[in-house]
This record gives sequence, C-alpha cells and structure tokens, in this order.
Amino acid sequence: MLDKISPYFNYAGCKFGNEKYKKNCARLGIFRDFELDNSYTIESSCWGYTEPETDATVQFKELDFIKFGRDLAEGIAR
Repeated sequence: MLDKISPYFNYAGCKFGNEKYKKNCARLGIFRDFELDNSYTIESSCWGYTEPETDATVQFKELDFIKFGRDLAEGIAR
C-alpha cells in the first residue's frame, strides 16, 4: 500500500530476512521474545531517494520527511 501512495517508499528494495548480524535489533527481539511473526520496521536513508521516472538521486529536505510521515499514516489508515 505504502509503495503505491508514496514516492519515498520502495517495496522492491525491502528485505524480510532475519540475518544473524541483526540479532539484537528491536524487530528480531520482538519476534524472539513474543513469538510475533509479523513485526516490521521502516528504515530510512537520511540522504535521499532515487526518482523512478528519471533514476536521479533526490536529496531529502525537511518537507520530504513530513510528507513521508503523512503517507505512512495514510497507508496505515487504509
């Protein structure tokens, strides 16, 4: 859903593995301690994103983070 409404999120770039080097991250802690199979985190770049139409890298500005927060809330609501 978020991939469809936000230019800041790229589902194809997501990873859903439980790599050993991430054993102490919060997501895997929730999975391990509470046996919650579907626990996700959203990680972001503080630098920028690749614009799909032009393949250009666009540097984030404060307004971009605000817009992504709005998109995330809309995606959760849907």
